[in-house]
This record gives sequence, structure tokens and C-alpha cells, in this order.
Amino acid sequence: MPKIRVLVVDDAVVVRSRISKILCIDPGLEVVGVAANGRIALAKIPQVNPDIVILDIEMPEMDGLQTLSTIRQIYPHLPVIMFSTSTRTGAIAVILTGIGQDGLHGYQCIREAGGQVLAQDKASSVVWGMPSFVVNAGLADQIVTLDQMASEIMRSIGFRDLKQLARH
Repeated sequence: MPKIRVLVVDDAVVVRSRISKILCIDPGLEVVGVAANGRIALAKIPQVNPDIVILDIEMPEMDGLQTLSTIRQIYPHLPVIMFSTSTRTGAIAVILTGIGQDGLHGYQCIREAGGQVLAQDKASSVVWGMPSFVVNAGLADQIVTLDQMASEIMRSIGFRDLKQLARH
């Protein structure tokens, strides 16, 4: 069975690297490319032909929302998972990553949209400013390690794993 091909898009080198390493643990997944912003990602999509894109929202040059909009126009069936506090439609998953002073803004946006708050635990945070307030106040529906994040995202949106998502 062919591997699920993943394109990882994030302006932070450490985040791109960590997400790629986590995904490569699954023998059914292959990271076929990484990009530091939306413009680079859009150029890479026809080159690497991903089955799914994992996309950050806050990036220079072309942010995640602009990138998602363009992906939806050109590749309407390409699944996209966004690491974001945005609640705009089009992404299949929204994850609280602590954008803002304390993560509270992201928490409020997700709750207003009727979403579930999945927060990364403090011990595995790789980016300063993760949602410490939300975690400390007990507001998250679930707190997971970075290694558990992918499987919890899939479970929370109704898929067993990325393979099932890519077949959707």
C-alpha cells in the first residue's frame, strides 16, 4: 500500500522539523516536502503531489489563510490541517497553539465556533507562548504531548488516522 504523502508548511524551522519527525514515525506516512510560507508551499504542491497539507497560519509573505484559500481554488479535494487559532472555514482541524499573549484569544475563537480545544502540554512545548493560561486554568478539553497531537487531531475530527483522512 502506498504511503500517505504529507507537505508540512510552517515558518519556524524547529516546528517544521519536529512535525516532520513525528509524522515519519508512522511507516504509512512520508513527508514529501516542507515549506516556510504559503508561496513556497503552492509552488511545491505540483512538484511533490501531497495527499495532505499541514499548514501554519502565521507566516511571512503568504499566511496560512491566504494559502488555504488558494489551495481550495486550485486543489479543492486536497485535505488541509491548520495549526491555528483561526475559526474561518475550509480547514479540517483547528488547534490551539498559543497565538496571542496567553492563548486565551484562540480559546475564545474556538469556543465561539463550537470547536474543541486541544492544547499541547507545557513539557513538550517547542515554541514560547504556548497556551499556558488555558492549560493552567483547566479550560482545554484535552491536553496532550506533541507526540500524541496527530492521533488526537484525527480522532477529534472523526478519522482513525491520516490514511483514512486521505481516502476521505
